Amino acid sequence: MSTGEMWDGISEYSLLINLSEKGLVVLTGCSDPGIINIIERAQKVLGIHKIYAVVGGFHISSTSGGMKVAEFLCGLGVKMVSPCHCTHTRAKIGIIKILKEEYIRNGSGKSISIGCSEFPLEGL
Repeated sequence: MSTGEMWDGISEYSLLINLSEKGLVVLTGCSDPGIINIIERAQKVLGIHKIYAVVGGFHISSTSGGMKVAEFLCGLGVKMVSPCHCTHTRAKIGIIKILKEEYIRNGSGKSISIGCSEFPLEGL
């Protein structure tokens, strides 16, 4: 599924995968509407509040911004967080401070397994 069009000055969609036994996997682009807004929209669109993984750009640059997002994700019980391209190193450090083991380094050619062979997230 998709979040549908979100607007915050720029049109953006995010991909949602429902793994019924685990929860939602949210795949974002640049998260221009805000990663927290995107996750809340995903929960609303599908009526599912359990978020298993969030992968993609988070569009944040500061350590405090990363910590704010990480605290939100921690409160949801997210098991995998893998920010990439438009998430600054400082923001990633903030996320790591809060989420520790749930943080997965991302980059070109990276494969991420979510423990479900039917839905590998390869190349993210």
